[in-house]
Amino acid sequence: MNYEEVLSREDRAVIALKALYEQYGYRRFRIEKFEPYDLYRDNKNFLTAETAITFPDSRGRLMALKPDVTISIVRSFDPQDISSKWHYTESVFRRGGVSEEFREIRQIGIEYLGGNREYPQLEVLLLAMKSLEIFGREGVLAVGHMGLLRKLIDDMAEDRDELLGLLRRKNAHDLNAKERGKVLASLIELPADPVEALEYLADTLRTHGIERELDELRTVVRLMASHGYRKRVRIDFSVIHNLDYYNGLVFQGFLSGVPKVVLNGGRYDQLLEKMHKPAKAIGFAIYLDEVMSILSSEPQQVDAVILNYCEDMDLLFEAVDQLTSKGMSVRVYEDPAECIPSHKAYIFSREAVLKEVHRA
Repeated sequence: MNYEEVLSREDRAVIALKALYEQYGYRRFRIEKFEPYDLYRDNKNFLTAETAITFPDSRGRLMALKPDVTISIVRSFDPQDISSKWHYTESVFRRGGVSEEFREIRQIGIEYLGGNREYPQLEVLLLAMKSLEIFGREGVLAVGHMGLLRKLIDDMAEDRDELLGLLRRKNAHDLNAKERGKVLASLIELPADPVEALEYLADTLRTHGIERELDELRTVVRLMASHGYRKRVRIDFSVIHNLDYYNGLVFQGFLSGVPKVVLNGGRYDQLLEKMHKPAKAIGFAIYLDEVMSILSSEPQQVDAVILNYCEDMDLLFEAVDQLTSKGMSVRVYEDPAECIPSHKAYIFSREAVLKEVHRA
């Protein structure tokens, strides 16, 4: 039996993602299910969830079911290391959904901490795109830059949150209605081609001192183009993360047929500074539940199906064993309407005869 064929789509995807990350030198990071609440309280603005599930331990310390993985990895990072590369497959616990109830969210992701030049962030962005590819659907990576946005809104302290909210929602009308919002409105209707988008930005915003940030984005686009991904990259400044923590490239991943963001990442040097571990850092997380809700709805193929008409269960199991002993995966149906496509189909008759049906 080929055991890879009997794995679920999710299992195969997770195994492929782990193999990809380990090819690039990432080691597995194991995290406790809960950590001291102080760790999250002191960095709550970094979290997408405002609250955590808490409880006292036997020594009276307030503990929390982890709402985030990145903070735990940063906590363990030794800034004396030249670099530290980790991958993880973990669950976090946050409020979500229409009811805003706490729920378990399964994630797989990577974090690259340290490194002094531009290679780490380019590697992480390339792995984000390769990760989307593993799910077998057309993927798009939307890339923005918090450093560029910071330069454009540096003198907008009073209106900053409102203006960024309008930009996140791509509300050009309301941005143009505000004198300070016009420059941000110019970021919304960018050409789909990333090279053309950057040319437009260089021309439109040439007086704003953003050439270094544009160069970073150009380097990303060149890398993606050299790997055949140019048409799957978008320059998108509605990708906005917390300015107090994110200081450079930020990005989100999307898959055809999935209505929500499936991948979220960015450069967060300022989180390390806040935790007194000055170094560069970038990473991303993939939300497995969002992806698998779509993939699991697709019927899983088997080598053979048996449409059963025999009432003798012992004889039916003998027929199943006859096929599985040949290394075939088998599924039994008693209703023709439920039958799914497969390489082979059999009818197990009332007379206990297993007969292959040759399909057109």
